[in-house]
Amino acid sequence: MRGGETPFTAYTALEKPPTVRSGTIAALAAVSLIAGLANGFNATLLEGAIPRLWQAGVISSTWQAGTLAAALSLGGLSGSIACTQLSFYLSRRAIVCFGEATIMTGAALFAAAPSFAQVLVGRVLCGVGVGICGLSKPLIVSELAPAHLRGVLVSLFAVGQSVGLNVFYVVDFALPPATVEWAWRVLVALGASPALVVVLLALLTPASAYWDVAPVSLTRSAGGPHTAERGPAEQ
Repeated sequence: MRGGETPFTAYTALEKPPTVRSGTIAALAAVSLIAGLANGFNATLLEGAIPRLWQAGVISSTWQAGTLAAALSLGGLSGSIACTQLSFYLSRRAIVCFGEATIMTGAALFAAAPSFAQVLVGRVLCGVGVGICGLSKPLIVSELAPAHLRGVLVSLFAVGQSVGLNVFYVVDFALPPATVEWAWRVLVALGASPALVVVLLALLTPASAYWDVAPVSLTRSAGGPHTAERGPAEQ
């Protein structure tokens, strides 16, 4: 950088954050709440699915049941690590949509699985999506929310998780018993429905503000080779 030049930062690209409209605030609140619901539902899913999978013959040993129970956590760890890297290349909204798409893909594979191997792959993918969304959804809400509502909107994610746990128990109770083979497929498929809603809501949030521009895009806009200096809110 030559002497006298102002460093290119998010603040030079946009001097002050735009006014957040009430519709955007409502969308952010819904994203936070429903995203938490999806995470809570999927985290508890196996409590009702494993007895049904056992009855259907998809799993036949305690080793398979234990491996399936651990798959979400292992996938979530991978997803969390992946999210930290994706945040340098994709916008916040794109990361949320990618994570939710991963959850929907995993749920579809799980629900349609004829064997334990496919069930396991689907569950791992769900975990990866949950890990990505567990970081990216509170992030996008906190960055887009006005300061006086930021804490409330982010906390709705935790509220949604508690709601999701209880919704699962209600749905599991309402479904037919484990002897009905198709019931576990419906239970698993329902885990994808909140993810689809979150994608639609995320598309309603702004995409032009500086906090939804990937650092790589800022670098290219500034003409820099590899890095872009960030404003204090981004450090």
